[in-house]
Amino acid sequence: MRSSLKVVVYLRTRRSRVTENPSNVKLRRAASDPTTQQATLADLAYDHPDLRVAIALNPSTYEGLREWLSELGDGDVTAALAQHSTGEPAGSVTEIPERCRGQDDH
Repeated sequence: MRSSLKVVVYLRTRRSRVTENPSNVKLRRAASDPTTQQATLADLAYDHPDLRVAIALNPSTYEGLREWLSELGDGDVTAALAQHSTGEPAGSVTEIPERCRGQDDH
């Protein structure tokens, strides 16, 4: 087996172990769960860029957070936002969290 192939196999194996980490699974579930609180979705979007697509597809994601996500310029997130309906759950938060304002990326 060539050296570069060994590296690729190692990285794929390592990445799958990281992906299967129970805390990562829990975060992914929270990002896509419609019952997750609005503030938690905002925190996840800010702290975990890899969860932004799931958050964009979450039917409970409030409009202010969707706007913030759309301003990041991430093509995958933009595509997920385009798939999502524009309806907003009743009584949801509509402001962008203070710590997310003016942030281009994390």
